[in-house]
Amino acid sequence: MPRFVHPAATFRTSFLAALAEFRADTDYPLSWFVSDVDTPAPAEPDAFEAYVARVLAERTQAGVRPGFVPMTTLWWVDGDRFLGRLAIRHRLTPALTELGGHIGYDVRPSARRRGHATAMLARRCRSRGRWASARRW
Repeated sequence: MPRFVHPAATFRTSFLAALAEFRADTDYPLSWFVSDVDTPAPAEPDAFEAYVARVLAERTQAGVRPGFVPMTTLWWVDGDRFLGRLAIRHRLTPALTELGGHIGYDVRPSARRRGHATAMLARRCRSRGRWASARRW
């Protein structure tokens, strides 16, 4: 059964396979997070661990890169298979107010059209007790 987990190096193989799917998918625009992962390229275990550490650090203002806001990223997995991600921005910039908002999500192409996006959003909103007012995060 799919569940949320904190980003972790144990999902490296499946995460990299999902990135390849995102890049090969010509039906949807490439998500910003896919190109963001390439800095540095995460193919090597140490680089992937550094990527995971960076994503976890973005939860606090101290870990935020220039041009970004603090955000909590959760991975949606089934067993050891990475299915997608949910990013919850802690605050908005004027630009994010117009395009982006508080919540961003992606579902890997091979897992789309199976209700994962709906399940991710519903589970996160319900767990925060804000199903009816999810815009006020």
